[in-house]
Amino acid sequence: DRWRRGGLEHGFGALAQMGEIALIKTARLDDGDGNGPDAGDVITYTYTATNTGNVVLTDIGLTEDDVLFSGANATPAPVRVSGGSDEDNDGAADDLNPGASMTFSATYVVAQADMDAGQITNQAIVRGLPPSGPAISDLSDDDSQTQNEPTVLQLSTQAQIGVAKSAGAPIGNSDGTFDVTYTIAVENTGNVNLSALQLTDDLTSADQLGSAFVSVRGPPQVVLVDVSGIATEPTVNAAYDGGVAATNLLAGNDGLLAPGDGYVVTVTVQIDPNASGAPASLNNTAIGSGARRLGGRVSDASDNGSDPTVN
Repeated sequence: DRWRRGGLEHGFGALAQMGEIALIKTARLDDGDGNGPDAGDVITYTYTATNTGNVVLTDIGLTEDDVLFSGANATPAPVRVSGGSDEDNDGAADDLNPGASMTFSATYVVAQADMDAGQITNQAIVRGLPPSGPAISDLSDDDSQTQNEPTVLQLSTQAQIGVAKSAGAPIGNSDGTFDVTYTIAVENTGNVNLSALQLTDDLTSADQLGSAFVSVRGPPQVVLVDVSGIATEPTVNAAYDGGVAATNLLAGNDGLLAPGDGYVVTVTVQIDPNASGAPASLNNTAIGSGARRLGGRVSDASDNGSDPTVN
């Protein structure tokens, strides 16, 4: 078309054909058991692909980027749930007119390794064919059609350990001392794995058994409580002597507890309640600890009893 104004002739060029597409991806965690985020919960991903150009796009396809996916389980597989039309008459509603959108969905089951990492990162890519030229594509963003940032779902992690300690009935010895077997129960009460397990019990301390402590009757014994199937037993510190030279009952550089896993340590101690300066009440507290993948350690001082989940 041409038109005249002020003696000048102007021309309008044809509107340029532009094939463009944008992808937005969101994530929602479903806490199916109602006890906070943990392994086994399901993430639902929603993908919205929009034709942001001015030409029809056909054969729209959507995949997750395996390289960018940080999850420990299989990469989510998106499927179309709504939108789209059959503009190329191939029998599939996988085409988009300008301005139209298509929605996809995928689910992912959270693994324990994901909880330990504290987040899951992934990004999808959408592709489509314009009327001419090569296929066009777009990497997903979590809230913008013009950006391409991966979707990061933060997982609320809680590293926590519980310890309980109980004393068996005293067994008298001929010299007036007594043998007492202590049982220490430890459990991972959080939602992330704990490693490098340690258990400390200084029986010689003045606020513990003090001068009433005589000796340890042999090295500690450990029994693993493997609920998850992946727990590993910590190594006993054979040199543990109640605190005279060694206060740690474990080696401290091994052992693994998944959430709900635990271990039980028993150690028999010789006590002289009539020793000079012995405390009137023979109280004793052990401290259990473990390391988390994201750094740092968590610990707990024992409560009286046999249930480490009560604090």
